[in-house]
Amino acid sequence: MASWDQIPIDSESAFELARKENLDVRVADDYTLQLDCDDETSVNQFHCYEPRLRAHFGIKEITETKSRHQNTHIYLTLDNPMTVPERIALQAALGSDPTREFLSLKRWLSKDPNPILLFEVKPVLKESN
Repeated sequence: MASWDQIPIDSESAFELARKENLDVRVADDYTLQLDCDDETSVNQFHCYEPRLRAHFGIKEITETKSRHQNTHIYLTLDNPMTVPERIALQAALGSDPTREFLSLKRWLSKDPNPILLFEVKPVLKESN
């Protein structure tokens, strides 16, 4: 994990880092939870609580991707919108990286326009013949 002084806190810095490292930035909307699961324990925590989340909040779609460090990102589209603090709380409870959720809360408290975001590896485009 990067040291604290290397982690961009505001979304503008995150977008700049993404440009430098050729990454995409996915910004969550009011219907989206973004989990950054750094190990198998975190992924298992999500799968343990998924039925409860589905029963109490409703899930339309779940998508998993691999991060640039080969960890797991899980995107959940909910049936209904939620506030930023509600989504940060659920993400933390479901196993998302605590540092990421701390930074998301810090961005929200600072009135950053994009408090919840994740870096994704850009898809490799195949050349057509």
